[in-house]
Amino acid sequence: MHDSENARAFWQDRVARLKATAIPVSRSFLPLHANDFSLTWSVEWTLDSRETVYAVLSIPTAPGPHPALLLIPPYGSAAHVASYELRQQFITLTLRHRGMRLTRSTVPATFPGFLTAGIDSVETYGFTRVVEDCVLGAQFLADMPERGSRPLLCRGHELALLVATLVPEVTHMVCRIGMWLQMPTTVPGTTAYPLAEINDYLRLHPDRTAQVWHTLRYFDPQAMAHLVGAETLLITGSEEELHTPAMGQELLSGMGTPPEKQELYPSRHSSFLDERHALAWMARRCQMQEPVWPAQWT
Repeated sequence: MHDSENARAFWQDRVARLKATAIPVSRSFLPLHANDFSLTWSVEWTLDSRETVYAVLSIPTAPGPHPALLLIPPYGSAAHVASYELRQQFITLTLRHRGMRLTRSTVPATFPGFLTAGIDSVETYGFTRVVEDCVLGAQFLADMPERGSRPLLCRGHELALLVATLVPEVTHMVCRIGMWLQMPTTVPGTTAYPLAEINDYLRLHPDRTAQVWHTLRYFDPQAMAHLVGAETLLITGSEEELHTPAMGQELLSGMGTPPEKQELYPSRHSSFLDERHALAWMARRCQMQEPVWPAQWT
């Protein structure tokens, strides 16, 4: 089969197995993060006696229904609770996948190092489980009565695109490319972490090169892009960086989303400008008058 067919069959099989398993999920009130405009809960999925997934759920106190937002964490061991501003307008789920703090995992790894844990096979790769955890989070939000028929958004790096293909209820996606796209091209030319972890691994195990690139093909968003139907904001680097606007445009061109529902945004390398653009896009696409801006921006 073609790479895209292999990837689609593999991920659809993994999701089907997840759905066929009655995974216990617990939800307990978390007063530490509650405030005047949102209430929070800790959510935990117990996959088995050795593995759990954790997330922080926040629901606005204002009358609903509300759009929902899955926040896929960046590469690292911890994830912050969603910002006050997001929590005023969105149901937010801040995911902490297996391998991160407050979870249990059978994948023995630390950060840095997690990017290559079990990488010799897609079946053992730590990030295969991460994708499953993201799907669990998205499906949890999709089934929440507090969302009603409002949009379901997914935001993060390229795994946001994989989730959008595997959970059809995802209606909107904010995806920042910078890790998984075209790794055989981008990884050899960088000394920056986390991608340099793969170069370190291949220097240590040169005989495993073919296996590593085979595993990583399953995570390249280009393999699944044609299945994306969600409205998309795609954030790229500049022309001088590893992940250029041209690469982003190529990815968008392969998506199933109509062009009028796509937007390409080259990063301005300003957390203020980039976040302001993303928040405005999310509010506009969810038919909100405007985002809630941080006080220091007004």
